[in-house]
Amino acid sequence: MKVLPLVVLALFVGPAYSQEVRLGGPAPALATGKWMRGGLKGYTPGHITVVELWATWCHYCREAMPHLNELSKKLQGKVDFVGVDVLEAHYGDDPVTYPEKMVKDFLANDPLGKTLSYNICLDTPAKAFEKQWMPLAAQADYPTGGIPLTFVIDAQGRLAWIGHPYLDGEFERALQQMVAGTYDLNTFIASCEAKKVADQQTETLRRQKSARRAEDIAPILKPMTDAISARDYALAINEAHRLIEKDPTLDRDTLRSRLNAYRELLKTDGSKALELVQWEVNHTTDRTNATAQGRNLVEFAAIFAEAKDQSKDLYAFAIDLLENFNPMGTVLYGRFIHALAYAYANSGHRDKALAYAHAAAAAMRERKADPKMFDDLAKEFEEK
Repeated sequence: MKVLPLVVLALFVGPAYSQEVRLGGPAPALATGKWMRGGLKGYTPGHITVVELWATWCHYCREAMPHLNELSKKLQGKVDFVGVDVLEAHYGDDPVTYPEKMVKDFLANDPLGKTLSYNICLDTPAKAFEKQWMPLAAQADYPTGGIPLTFVIDAQGRLAWIGHPYLDGEFERALQQMVAGTYDLNTFIASCEAKKVADQQTETLRRQKSARRAEDIAPILKPMTDAISARDYALAINEAHRLIEKDPTLDRDTLRSRLNAYRELLKTDGSKALELVQWEVNHTTDRTNATAQGRNLVEFAAIFAEAKDQSKDLYAFAIDLLENFNPMGTVLYGRFIHALAYAYANSGHRDKALAYAHAAAAAMRERKADPKMFDDLAKEFEEK
């Protein structure tokens, strides 16, 4: 649904944008961190400005960049494009040098980065764009913590559009209308408000439906929940299986309880847990398919893989299930590789555990994504 010093502009000290800046009102000041390519001193009088929030690890940001680059060339002299790297630094990394390093490497060495001709900068050291611009997305009913995130400031300096830079072509249509002088800002604001109301109504109905279902099935689930309360986890799992065989729709309703019951049962009776989990495998028609049902098997296997001091048969089960189920066709699915590495480590094959962790980290680097999770996993196995 994932960034050397040139010019440092003064930080903008002003209102809390998320509260005071509104669609249709004056846009926030264009105060940036270091410019990595090109540069602007602020909004150009009479020009439209596109502010695009992105990060080097963001796959969807990369997908949008060729189109943004094409538009920046096509509309040169009328529209200024600014790409602002946000959300780049991760826990444990230097918040200043890490984004600079990542963006510099992207622009100098990545085939896509080399092609970009529009202005590229970093977020400010105080993270003005992350903390003050991103919350504005809520006004357009757009995820406030997500990127890519695009803002368009019209020639009058108003915040005129917020949304995705590529999806459904809405951004380009709005931008072309602004250039032509036919854009209706009030209509866009009204459509955003209508969408928020509709989404709120949909969420309310979803919650009501969920609450009604929980109330309706509580008596049906009672044999399972009573067994859990009595800490008879083998019985709870058996009761869940019995219920699902009578009504397959209860698979989802009992999933969390089954996972927790297996986790508890493994503490006292690994053999019984291994016996019972075979039912889960037998009732998944295609365990290699990345469906919700298939992903559930990874969760069951992960519980077994990460359990301590179990039999070789139990770890062999987890390894077999995981080796034959690669949900995304790649080692990049974090839960999968984490579980498989632990299954090998706990069964005494630390070399294989390390190999999987290193392979996953390398694949993440190749995709310009953050490898930290897998690097930390490898470090854990190396230190044991």
